[in-house]
Amino acid sequence: MLQTARLVLRPLAEDDLDALVELDGFAIVRDAIDPFGDILPADAAALRAHERSLLGRVDFLGAVERASGRLVGWFQVEPAAGAPGEIELGYRLRPDAWGRGYATEGAQALLAEALARPGVRRVYAHALLSNLGSLRVLQKVGMTYAGPWAYQGLPGAEYEALADTERPGP
Repeated sequence: MLQTARLVLRPLAEDDLDALVELDGFAIVRDAIDPFGDILPADAAALRAHERSLLGRVDFLGAVERASGRLVGWFQVEPAAGAPGEIELGYRLRPDAWGRGYATEGAQALLAEALARPGVRRVYAHALLSNLGSLRVLQKVGMTYAGPWAYQGLPGAEYEALADTERPGP
C-alpha cells in the first residue's frame, strides 16, 4: 500500500469488483483504451471475469480517493515480460476523476517507488497520440519520449524513466 496526498494505492479486492466493472463500462473509457473492442469483453459476465483477474495482484493497485473512500481507478506497475529490470506503468480512471490530477499524483508516486526497487533499470509507459491527457501526465511525472509506439496501427508514443544507475554520467 502506498499513500499520496489524496489517494491510497492498494491491491484490488473483491469489494472493488462492481466499481471495476462500472469503470470499464463507461463508453469514453472503452473508446480511449479499447478502440477496437478486443480487450474488454462486451458480455457482462465475461467483463466481470476479466475484472476479477485483477484482484489481489501486487502489480495492479486500486486508486482510492482518501476523502471519500471511493475507488476512482487503478494503476499498473507490472514487470515487463521478457525484459528483466523493466516495469510498465499504466493507469485507468473513472471519467469523473479525470482532470483532477489523480493520474499525475498516482503515477508520480508509483514511478518513484518502481525506480527505487533493486534491479529495476527502466520504467516505461505507452499512450496513443490521441490521448493528450495521458501524454501530459507522462511528461509531468518526468518521463521522456523514448520513441514511437503503435496499437493496431493507431499512432502512439513510448515514454520512459531510467533508474539513476542507467542515466548517463556528466
